[in-house]
Amino acid sequence: GTNMARKQIFGTHGWRIAFIIVGVASVLVGVFAFAFMEEPRRSSRANAKGRGLGAVWAELRELLSYFRLPSFCVLIVQGCFGSVPWNALGYE
Repeated sequence: GTNMARKQIFGTHGWRIAFIIVGVASVLVGVFAFAFMEEPRRSSRANAKGRGLGAVWAELRELLSYFRLPSFCVLIVQGCFGSVPWNALGYE
């Protein structure tokens, strides 16, 4: 995309062409997924969560279960430290 950005392609800025290519590819993937993939049936466990506060607690337990995965924790910590330089650059 960066090499295209500075060039004129068919009288249009290259970054616009790259944007259109990525957009069209995304739409095609979406249409392909819609046409050829079947959504799995929902399990009875999903209905057992209930409504209201019970559903909130079930989702919270599901969310917190990810913190048992070491790779997820590394991603979170990396994201915290990785965002520091971007915040420092915007500081005035």
